[in-house]
Amino acid sequence: MLVSGRHVRQTFKSCALAMPLMLVGSLAAAQDSGLYLGANVGRSFGDISSNNLAQGLNLSGHQVTSLSSDDRDTSWKFLIGYDFNRYIAAEINYFDLGTMSFDALLAPPQNFGGSARFEGYGIDLVGKIPMNERLTGLLRAGVTKADIDEGFYNSIVAVPVVGFAPRSNDQSKSKIGAGLEYKFSDNLFGRLEWERYRTPSSHFVGSSLDTATVSLVFILARP
Repeated sequence: MLVSGRHVRQTFKSCALAMPLMLVGSLAAAQDSGLYLGANVGRSFGDISSNNLAQGLNLSGHQVTSLSSDDRDTSWKFLIGYDFNRYIAAEINYFDLGTMSFDALLAPPQNFGGSARFEGYGIDLVGKIPMNERLTGLLRAGVTKADIDEGFYNSIVAVPVVGFAPRSNDQSKSKIGAGLEYKFSDNLFGRLEWERYRTPSSHFVGSSLDTATVSLVFILARP
């Protein structure tokens, strides 16, 4: 099949016009990629069911006279991330979700209590939704290696509470999150985020913990 000189010239012209656009797109993507560091601090919110806990203590042969619990604590996280472009990033992180605890007065008279500490590390895939030049929406999903360390105290060692034994347990779990990111400068960003962590099984804490945090993110390198 013969190809006219005019057709060749038109094809060459189209390619010549497209190349600058492709180059601009590549440069824009490169400018949005790079490594960053971040840290957050906030509050963690667990779920200690007083009814379920009291039932468990009753099943161990003890009557619960009074019961108090604390399922709120300070949480924090360190992270290292990489922006592939302005829409997708990946992060590895270490997190500490704090300690949940309870105190009970049993009958016959006996003080009994316990605490559960949650920490671990994970990897997240982060989706970014630009809203304007400074504000970006964040959606994240990830996998964690979460560890729970539970301990219990008993005022009468000779009278054990069956079913509540100290233990340490780590499991692979999932997490999700959402938030907003604000650009203070080319190298400094702030975030407000909510995250939900699935956690290893516990004697008295529910299967997930939520966090509400504020973060600072520092850009380390851009092309």
